[in-house]
Amino acid sequence: MASADEFALVKIVRKIELFSHLDVDEAKKVLSLGVKKSHAEGEFVSRKGERSTSFGIVLAGQIGVYEDDDKRLGFLQVGDSMNAIGAFLRSPILVTSRAEAPCTLLYFSTLDIRSLRSSDLLLYTKIIERVLELAERLIAGMVPKVKQIEE
Repeated sequence: MASADEFALVKIVRKIELFSHLDVDEAKKVLSLGVKKSHAEGEFVSRKGERSTSFGIVLAGQIGVYEDDDKRLGFLQVGDSMNAIGAFLRSPILVTSRAEAPCTLLYFSTLDIRSLRSSDLLLYTKIIERVLELAERLIAGMVPKVKQIEE
């Protein structure tokens, strides 16, 4: 029987667009690949221009999103993901992000996701097909990057 914590994590994982099409068992398999990491208030989570082969889902806290180090564009909160498509495309990160309070993210390495090719090819294919679909929408400007600050 799954614990309440595992159920909550599966629900969060299935909330992000990259994994929203997965069934519960598939989401659990993906979840097993994630690694939790905590960030202290003020700590940079990522910097504009870096290249990354991992992406994260906010599990606790809030992350400020900045054009540079000081111009705040918005924020990410529990259940939001960051750099999911960019990690697969190996593109530079477009914004800087910094913990606005102590926070925890669940990180996924694209190498770990790629390891599914040998253990669960169908699941791997479903994820890569979704990456391609979201990349097409991102390029077309249809995927919002952050929640805008109310003025």
